[in-house]
Amino acid sequence: MNMQQQDGFATQSAPEPQQDTVQQTQQAAPQAHTNAVRDPDVRFCRNCGKQIQWRAAVCVHCNTVLNPVAYQRARKMVEDRNARVTRAELIRSGVFPIYGFSLARRYQQDRPQVAKPCRTAARIGAVLWCIAIAAVCGVAWYLTSIA
Repeated sequence: MNMQQQDGFATQSAPEPQQDTVQQTQQAAPQAHTNAVRDPDVRFCRNCGKQIQWRAAVCVHCNTVLNPVAYQRARKMVEDRNARVTRAELIRSGVFPIYGFSLARRYQQDRPQVAKPCRTAARIGAVLWCIAIAAVCGVAWYLTSIA
């Protein structure tokens, strides 16, 4: 260690690095940089330390959630893709066409496999409602014309 005197105070300077350490660092740095450039889509799991894809939400080796937001988004996409329309929703869509059209509109982007049957049931229900109303009006007109 070197002692230097500045402004009347003695200060210690940092020890000089050994020449071997400097050479090793200079040799290792380009190699690490080359590996990073070679695999930009790879990172390491913070739990197990194994290589995983850069955008992975869950480590495939230890199942650690790495990105909770991406994990929730992926989980919702899987749920949306596997969603099925229930029998009760179809019946409600047929009996109350407005309900069916609102379901179809709500699920149009996320769950088209649910939206299409609801829209179809609502259309059928609307046609049946029109026929029923026309039948009631026809019967009422017939009864008033007889009397």
